[in-house]
Amino acid sequence: WRFLGYPHNWCLKSRILRRHIAKRFKRGDADLVIVSVPQPGSLPVARFAAKRLGVPWVVDFRDIPDELDLNHEEAITRREFAFTVGQCKEAAFAVTVSKPLKLALLERYGLKDVQIVYNGYEGSYRGNSDGVLRTKNFNILYTGVFVGGRDPELLLCALDNLIEQGFDLNGVRFVFVGISSETAKRFERHNFFCQQFK
Repeated sequence: WRFLGYPHNWCLKSRILRRHIAKRFKRGDADLVIVSVPQPGSLPVARFAAKRLGVPWVVDFRDIPDELDLNHEEAITRREFAFTVGQCKEAAFAVTVSKPLKLALLERYGLKDVQIVYNGYEGSYRGNSDGVLRTKNFNILYTGVFVGGRDPELLLCALDNLIEQGFDLNGVRFVFVGISSETAKRFERHNFFCQQFK
């Protein structure tokens, strides 16, 4: 099968992206369109691509707009919530990563069909392991971006606290996949990370 992917920041320029899709793709070039959100600009692009290609489209919810503002106190939350509900009416179905998110999408967003695809890994990829950790480093992996109310500051403060208490963090290693260069610079300025970014 063929895979066509666009980075999420392209969806901020959705008019350009729609022109690109219209120019390069036609019916029969795909069987399905999958869009991952919370990037709201990606929803109209996915709808357009699905109509253009004559195929169904699926929404993959990593987060939902009102997750950090359940009472919809912020105007931006109300706007993104209404936009998401309106855009997703034509989606064939949705997938998400947890039962609470599934319930929210069914009850608050009015989606009819929501499946759960848990974050995880295939057990067969683990190899012959007896469960004993044999490594000098303790690796912490973060995938995704820091958006909205999510901020690396909490992690940086926790690390400061551990260092002040005299914990040896030489064996701790952080791996970040998908963060912006702006966020990476914030880590670079921190004492703990400056050694690891060099």
